[in-house]
Amino acid sequence: MKRILAVFFNCNSVIRIMITALLAAASQPLIAWSMAGLSGAFLENDLIYVTVFRNILILLLALFIAWFADNSKANLLLDSEFELRKQVFDSIYAMPIDEFEKKDSGAYYNQIGRDTQILSKELFEGTLKIIVNGLSIGLIAVLLLYCHWMSFLIILIFLLPLTVNNLLMPQKIAACQERSMQTLVGMTVKIKDLLSGFFTARFQEGEKQVSESMYTHFAASAAAEKQIMKLANLSGLIANSSVTLSQFSGLFAAFYLMRLGKIDFPQFVLIFQLGMIVSEPVISLINAVI
Repeated sequence: MKRILAVFFNCNSVIRIMITALLAAASQPLIAWSMAGLSGAFLENDLIYVTVFRNILILLLALFIAWFADNSKANLLLDSEFELRKQVFDSIYAMPIDEFEKKDSGAYYNQIGRDTQILSKELFEGTLKIIVNGLSIGLIAVLLLYCHWMSFLIILIFLLPLTVNNLLMPQKIAACQERSMQTLVGMTVKIKDLLSGFFTARFQEGEKQVSESMYTHFAASAAAEKQIMKLANLSGLIANSSVTLSQFSGLFAAFYLMRLGKIDFPQFVLIFQLGMIVSEPVISLINAVI
């Protein structure tokens, strides 16, 4: 594990990771910022063309940054796989012969090829997603606080149910799936036993008892599947409602603050745009952590 972490997070990689993460996190807030600036440009009398041109440049820069960050993430992943495979191969070739013979050569082949790739993707991509989405949420929070603290607070309140739901519900669903699998296994074993005694049951006219015994297993299996379905539907309802309400809350907060004269029209647009996009990094961050 130390060798793996050293490959992924050496000095050069850390710098590249942080730059890539910062650019990836900044692209969406920059797009929202440019949209807000463009909307405010038409309220100006003298510098409208300068403002439009400046914000179009910001929009193009944000799109370029998003493209560059995606390419940088792919290159980082491939470089980490390359370095990790080199180190794994060198460590295998440095083994004493008697230790090498403890495993089949196919196990080492998988270790260098498939296992290294899977490990690299799971560890590296998961870590990078946590950093990117954490930074993205932080930048969005800074922009909301820049507009008005109330907009940040209102949107945050409606995102809390989404956070709790996405953290807890997968665990509950997984526990129900495990119970369902145990029920299915028990049902399968029972079916096999009863069918193997088919002739005995028919000869003794025990079809009713056999059927009632199996119906109990069928009902238990159906109940377990229904429980999973109910939890999944409830989780989807909470998540969809929370995302929708957080987006609506951004619009409501923007209207309310502009009506009070606390913000201007570009800030209204910025709060609305940020409220529309903030749920995406929150969901991605939770999934990456899990």
